[in-house]
Amino acid sequence: MNYKGNPFGRIVMIHGIRGENPEKHIGRLAPEFRRQGFSVIIPNYGSFNLFSLFVSAYVDTKVSSAILPFLQEDDILLGHSNGATLVYMLTQKIRVRGAILVNAALDADKLPNADFIHIYFNHGDMVSSLSALMPFTPWGAMGSVGYTGPVNHTVMNIDCGDPPYDLPQLDGHSALFEAGNTAPWARFMSALAIAEINHTYGSDRILQ
Repeated sequence: MNYKGNPFGRIVMIHGIRGENPEKHIGRLAPEFRRQGFSVIIPNYGSFNLFSLFVSAYVDTKVSSAILPFLQEDDILLGHSNGATLVYMLTQKIRVRGAILVNAALDADKLPNADFIHIYFNHGDMVSSLSALMPFTPWGAMGSVGYTGPVNHTVMNIDCGDPPYDLPQLDGHSALFEAGNTAPWARFMSALAIAEINHTYGSDRILQ
């Protein structure tokens, strides 16, 4: 595969229920991932209205069916909020190279089908906590507690409320996209993904 100068292949960033302009939230991660050597794709499936919140399982099934034909096994999927739910649903149909879940509205014991999984959470994420209480939805509290299921060597939990190094502390469902937070966390996230690629696959799976 040739990604025109993007040696680490494609990363598909999937936004949450507010999709009016993904460049104002999840798209803010894209510049750093591009600088690090990824080709970034950001599908826009629109926004949920009040009715769609209560039929989110149906809506997410339709959205994931629309995105699925465009995915490749070498992709890394990055989802925020309901976007992480979509990552989970998509990877029940195709195993991908990596999954990055940011404040995931997903049951805390569920995992995408991916070679490596990075889960970013913080205990101040009340949206994820409350989403777990909504009936007839696939949502859960992973965004506030991380992955809590059986030990799995493919999973890395990153508590953004107690961050590594000198990264900004995050508190809330969309704190990653606040001014001053996005760039340093995007550098960390992209570097960690690259380290995972190099460790898991070696140079033969760095796409040229």
